[in-house]
Amino acid sequence: MSEAASPEEAARRGAMRRFAMLATRSAADVPLAEAALLASACLSLEADVAAGLAEIDRLAGGVEPTLAAVRHRLFSEAGFRGDVADYDHPDNSLLDRVLARRRGMPITLTIVLVEVAARAGLPMVPVGMPGHVLARLRDDSERFVDAFSGGVELDPAACERVYRTIHGDDAPFDTAFLRPSTHHEILRRVLANLTRSLQVRHRPDEALVAMRLQTLVPGSGAAARHALGVALARRGRFDQAADELEATAAGVDDDLARRLRHEAAHYRARLN
Repeated sequence: MSEAASPEEAARRGAMRRFAMLATRSAADVPLAEAALLASACLSLEADVAAGLAEIDRLAGGVEPTLAAVRHRLFSEAGFRGDVADYDHPDNSLLDRVLARRRGMPITLTIVLVEVAARAGLPMVPVGMPGHVLARLRDDSERFVDAFSGGVELDPAACERVYRTIHGDDAPFDTAFLRPSTHHEILRRVLANLTRSLQVRHRPDEALVAMRLQTLVPGSGAAARHALGVALARRGRFDQAADELEATAAGVDDDLARRLRHEAAHYRARLN
């Protein structure tokens, strides 16, 4: 008989099931803030999904459906800003912590902006520009907002300047970088950022949770599941690693499937 899960583990599994139910909806139907808060709850029992959603509702309360009003509420009154002092800290990828601290990285601050704007009646979309996520008015492809920089409004030329500040003056820029991102793309990127942040801080068990969440989001692909399998093996969890690789092999081409099954067999041999 398997040992009963601890209350903490049971709560984590429940949050992960709820995350999977939301994340696997069609991208347009994924409630971005709720999914991001559930990801936080998978990593910390202190993350309160209902409280986070209530805070977003509160921030949107009484705000006129204009960009000026939304920007004023979030960046002047509430004081949301980018965390320039500790940019890649895990807290900046956890939406509950971003809401509490009023600090985050571009992608999580953009989630706050888009979700508050939606509740205020102003449709906005996230824009996953490489290196720096922005928000844009859904119905105006010329008006962007950089939530990390205090809600400054940008036109496409200014977005390109932000890109070149990050990547260098000679870096090629494509206007496709300014297309709206799906909610699946945003979730995958949040979780990839979180995984890297946890790994560099030598928090492997939490990184495994973030990697598992990433594999639940449509579009993650075989590479994400393979990375999870390798990470499990590094923690000595060879049976789980083999299971992950064998499951991945079922959905890829024959050549890759053979390699994954061979790797899985290697991990199973480590159990003997």
